[in-house]
Amino acid sequence: MKIGLYPGTFNPIHIGHLTVINYSIENLELDLLYVIPNKYPVHKKRKYLIDPENRLKMIEISTESMCYSSKIKVSDFEIKSDQDSYTFLTVEHFRNLYPLDNLFLILGIDSIIYYYWHNFEIIFKSVDFLVVINNLCIKDDIFEFFSDKLYELNLKGEQHNEDLLEIIHKDPDWKRKFILLDIPIIKVSSSLIWERLEEGRAIDYWVSEKVKDMLYKSYMNRIPK
Repeated sequence: MKIGLYPGTFNPIHIGHLTVINYSIENLELDLLYVIPNKYPVHKKRKYLIDPENRLKMIEISTESMCYSSKIKVSDFEIKSDQDSYTFLTVEHFRNLYPLDNLFLILGIDSIIYYYWHNFEIIFKSVDFLVVINNLCIKDDIFEFFSDKLYELNLKGEQHNEDLLEIIHKDPDWKRKFILLDIPIIKVSSSLIWERLEEGRAIDYWVSEKVKDMLYKSYMNRIPK
């Protein structure tokens, strides 16, 4: 089988995330796609952070009526874990569950470049494919772009994915594991949603109606007028 792994904070899950889910299932011909919210984001500090159980619930209610709902599973693996939400632990968990199946790990290109990943080399070896969400809309060689970017950040001493830079340096065929996933340009982000909520502005269609109600009632205590 083809198994997709889509980890993230999903704070909250929005139309951009749902588009990635649809396109991943269609373009990669996945049999299953696991959406995996983390307990707390390791890489980012957030002004607003929905508690893990409610983020999980928001994902469930947002995906239950989707066209491919039978192929979508929401995993509480990271939320229930006593350890920090490191992706290599998640990948190892699913590799143990599906030892003979193809694993596709779905990540944004910005996160691959700008984050320091714990044991990214383990991730690289454990999955069959790394799916790069092309949310920067680069039309030329995206892999040349992010390898060049990693070298640039390394020279400047800025935060970057050190393990992947090492893999690029040592393995001339490193690109063989990467798949580029082009998605429509959707300029919606979790941070923008929180900004609008703070200002008392509408977020219609950016999140599902049930998620919108949860955000208004449980987190902002007001509904836009």
